[in-house]
Amino acid sequence: MSEKVTTEKDKMKKAESLPEGWKRVRLGEILQYKQPTAYIVKNEYYDEKSGIPVLTAGKTFILGYTAEEFGVFDETPVIIFDDFTTESRFVDFPFKVKSSALKILKLKDYQSNLYFIYNLMQIIPFKPGSEHKRFWISEYSKIQIPLPPLPEQQLIADVLSQVDEVIEKEIQYKEKLERIKKGLMEDLLTGKVRVNDLMKEDIQNDTKVL
Repeated sequence: MSEKVTTEKDKMKKAESLPEGWKRVRLGEILQYKQPTAYIVKNEYYDEKSGIPVLTAGKTFILGYTAEEFGVFDETPVIIFDDFTTESRFVDFPFKVKSSALKILKLKDYQSNLYFIYNLMQIIPFKPGSEHKRFWISEYSKIQIPLPPLPEQQLIADVLSQVDEVIEKEIQYKEKLERIKKGLMEDLLTGKVRVNDLMKEDIQNDTKVL
């Protein structure tokens, strides 16, 4: 029985320990927030392609684009944080926001890497309850995170950024293939292109290569 208790305690200590040079800090110690009131879009009829992006911290992220040139937030990079759902997004371009439910988070000083902090926030096991409340001040900003020295933060952020670039290229490639498939479906399913003709064309192209 005592051996089991000791083992559990050792596991807890190991989980609490940090690499040399790392420390634990509260999010509110390194991040300051700004209310989004001055940056809320007035006209909610968005364009699909051009203008200033209108953002939300949820999965949609970019709701659309507005022609409004006033009240644009351009002190990037920042993290936009949904005060009700605790979802967040890293933003490095000028934007406007959809509602006052967001908080705009910036570093308090230059002793931390914002992209590192953002990625760390993505693995915080915080699940909002069913109550409708704002979480940043009351709870989320008080969460403790492990913080390595700045040079190590930057190295970690660089690695994660490279992975994000690969993911983005894969997404763009997938979207391109889906557009090609859609065009092919429209041609084949309406009889504009006959499948036998398409197969013959492929055979001819293969023959040319040979």
